[in-house]
Amino acid sequence: MLFAQVFGDKHLFGTGFLLLAVFVFLFLLKKSKTDLKKQERFYLYLFTVLFLVIESLRLIFLLIRDGGLAIYQLPLNLCSVPLYLYPAISLDKRNGRLKQWLMPAAFATVMLAGLIALLIPSNILGPELFWLPIDKNYVEIASFTFHAVMIAAPLALIKLDFYKPKMSDIGYALAFTAGFAAVAMTVNALTNQDFLLLNYGNGSPFQFLITESKLLYQATMIGLGAFLITMFFVIANLKKVKKPISSQIKK
Repeated sequence: MLFAQVFGDKHLFGTGFLLLAVFVFLFLLKKSKTDLKKQERFYLYLFTVLFLVIESLRLIFLLIRDGGLAIYQLPLNLCSVPLYLYPAISLDKRNGRLKQWLMPAAFATVMLAGLIALLIPSNILGPELFWLPIDKNYVEIASFTFHAVMIAAPLALIKLDFYKPKMSDIGYALAFTAGFAAVAMTVNALTNQDFLLLNYGNGSPFQFLITESKLLYQATMIGLGAFLITMFFVIANLKKVKKPISSQIKK
């Protein structure tokens, strides 16, 4: 039986189409000139609802297709983090402290997971070779759409100035991600699952390292993730570094 391949027609069409949709959405997105707080609440609630609804639909489609839900469907993969982060941030109306702690991960960790999933969708492509017939791709359509929203949401928060990444926020993002990884690895040890791909590495391009040492594989995955999260903040702050230099030249 043939299966859809990474960098095959199904992958390239699906990822290309959704990245184009994210680009168009961000291009059309405009910052409010009157009530920025109200706009912020609206989009935080919107992304929260989208994450929860799309994930619920995916699980319903899985339940209908497979007749049940396996334990590996628990929300303990890196792509599950927006299910916790965005509702928590949206509901933090008192002093904003929780929002301050979680927003860095809602930016970097969420976008990293979304990008990885759409660029290397080895675990979400499904068996069908292409997106037609649609009725055999409901699970995959929901999964791809969910990850596209994971890219759109952090970029929208930045474009609308709801969040401005600072280098000092790296620690918050890494701390949340490390804590989430610790929970996932504990559950892996107790249930023999592969959450965060940190046990068997199914779908990971670094799975071959497990034959040498599982500890080496886990250290590589965690270290690479920490590096990429850090790089998101570095890239986001490049413009801030350039502005003072250009202004000095003008003077």
